[in-house]
Order: sequence, then C-alpha cells, then structure tokens
Amino acid sequence: MRRRFNRRRNFRREDIVHKIRENEIQDIEKTNNFKNIEKELKDIPKIELKSGEIHETLDIYDFIEHLWISKISILKNNKLIVNSNTFIEQDVREFQEYGENTDLSKTIPHKIYSRIIKNYNKLKIDTKNIVIEDKCIFLHNSFSTGNVGHNLFCIFNILQNYKDNINIKYILFDEIEENDMCSNIIKLFVPYRNIIKIKRDTIYNLKNQIIDYERPFHRVENYTTIINCTLDKIKINNDLLLTPEYKKKLKNRKIILIKNTEQKNMIRFEDRFDAKLLFNHLIEQDWLVINPEELNFFELSYILMNAKLIVTAPGRGISCCNKIFFNLNAKIIGFLNDPSRKDLYLINKKENEILDGKYDAMCNGYYYNKMEQLILSPINISYENVNEFKSLNL
Repeated sequence: MRRRFNRRRNFRREDIVHKIRENEIQDIEKTNNFKNIEKELKDIPKIELKSGEIHETLDIYDFIEHLWISKISILKNNKLIVNSNTFIEQDVREFQEYGENTDLSKTIPHKIYSRIIKNYNKLKIDTKNIVIEDKCIFLHNSFSTGNVGHNLFCIFNILQNYKDNINIKYILFDEIEENDMCSNIIKLFVPYRNIIKIKRDTIYNLKNQIIDYERPFHRVENYTTIINCTLDKIKINNDLLLTPEYKKKLKNRKIILIKNTEQKNMIRFEDRFDAKLLFNHLIEQDWLVINPEELNFFELSYILMNAKLIVTAPGRGISCCNKIFFNLNAKIIGFLNDPSRKDLYLINKKENEILDGKYDAMCNGYYYNKMEQLILSPINISYENVNEFKSLNL
C-alpha cells in the first residue's frame, strides 16, 4: 500500500513540476513573441500631426466587444499617424496585449498592438476604399467599447472644441450601442445629419480629416464648461420627458452606486462588491440601489442630479460617466474595499491615508473634495456587515 501511495504522490509531484515548466515555457514564448510585436510596431514609419490640422488620410479599424478599438490613420506616404490611436503613442506594455491575471488586477487580453499592426499592413496593401469628402473628425475613439470614462472624456475633448461648428461631420463606429451613456450625450450636441457612421474592417479615404490628439488621460477640471453645458441640456430634456409626479418620486433620495456583482459591462471584475444582502436592506429602507446598466439615461441622470445622499466608490469603482451627474450639494460618502478587515466601518477621509494611490484625477476630480467620509467594507458583504451599516444611521 505504501509503495502504491508513494507512486501516486510522486506522480502528482512530477505532474506539478511538469505544469510549472510548461507555464515557464509559455511565458518565455509569450515574452519573445511580444518583443517581436514591439519591434514590428517600432519599425513602422510614423508621423505626429498637430491638433486642428486637416489632412487626407486612409483609415481602418476592427471591432471586438469590450476590447480597445484599433482604429488607425495613415497618410498617403504610408506613415502611421501617431495621434490617431493612443496606444501608438504610449509605451508598449505587455499587459495591453496579453492581459493581466494577478491578485491585484485581472484584465482581458486586448491584443491591441498586433491588431494595429494587422490594420496597418492592410492599409498599405489594399487599394479598395470608400471616399468621404466632408470635413470630419473622429468622435469615437480607442476606448469607445472598453472604458466608458475614457471614452466620455475623449468625446468631451472633441465636443468642447468643435460643437459650435455646424460645418463639421462627426465619425462614429457603426457597431457601438446607440443607447449607452456616451451615445446619449452625443445626441444632446450633434444632430443626426452631422453624423457619419463607418464600419469595421473597411478602408476609408477621408479627404478632409481634422486631426485631434487622442489622449489616454484627462483632468476633469479642464471640462467643467462642457459638463455644465451637458447638465443644462439634460435638465431641459428631463422637463420634457419626465412627468412632475415621477420626478417627485425620484427626487431627494438616498442612493448607493457601487461596482457590484449584478453589473456585467465592465473591464475590471476583481473589485466588484457582492452586496446583495446590503442592497436588500437598503431597498427595504427606501434607498435607491443604482445599476446604470438597467436605467434609462434621463432617469439615471435625474436621480443623480437630485440625490440628497450618495454612497459611491472613490477610485475607479464606478464609471466617470456617472459621476459627472452627481448633485454636488448632496452628502457624498465613499465606499471602498478594505481587504485587511472583515468588519464594515466609517472613517473621516482627512484623517486617513486609505485613499493613497486610489485617487484618480479624471474619475474623482469632479466630486472628491465634497466627500468627507468613507465606508470601508469587505468585498463580500455579510449579514454582520449589514448590521454594521445599519448602526451608521445614514
């Protein structure tokens, strides 16, 4: 019996060692392959153009749901326009190609660099294209299917500079959902006659493309004008679309808006709260539990703009796109995971360093200074944690 047991145990050990070696080989192959991708991307001839300039370009993109979009533009001399895609300008990073799977971060493989290279080679070889003569600018961007916050501020950047120019056409990707948050904001500013929709895997010859710099990061304070203009337009629409009785029902409510396991459309899943028990309690107490994926755009914006108490996530816990609607006269309390403890408790923001490294000028800058307190909670919220929340008497 002992001999048999040892053979099984030795087999298991050999199997584990084999698996470790197999993973090491895969990592080496992945690294070598990435070095080839990095070199191939580096060897592509490039040119950086100034924002606001008008150029004739060839353009293409592919489309995979929830992944960065690999839209690129080149000149007639085959030079890749650096500012046509933010991932051309950035340092090449392996996790943007292959994704990450660690305790701190889990991201899907976007294959962004290999897709850019593939698109570039197609632009060089394929002579068949669709000509667009209009003076136009891209309103959709690399983030239009992968990150709502980045997408929003890229859109704001364009709208803030060009929304009053009635002679410009705006280019949108045909595959993007027409009723998502950013699409509804676009509709507030751009009439349908000024929209040009293009399709994936198709080459377009834009005779008069206005070049703009596609930035990966924006500071919210640079966009207060366009944000306020957006809010004014939404208020006008809310008066037309929501009845007085319904607005009264949605106004001055306590709301909670945190990333949770009921939400599906996100790029990072590791920091979602399992908050079902807490949500059930809050619903019984007449709170509104907000899931932006399930609410009409104008309902959601009205609730957030008129809330009296907002419990929400600092850091990147929810989309920047929701946060621009926050009522800045409301009491705003942060809700953050504390992996070091199992209890739920309240702290004063100023007296603690718990947010060090979690503050994001793009996501948080709009409301962060209005937030004085934080709730720290386990990622999986228990009955005990619900009772601890009750004791806060919010």
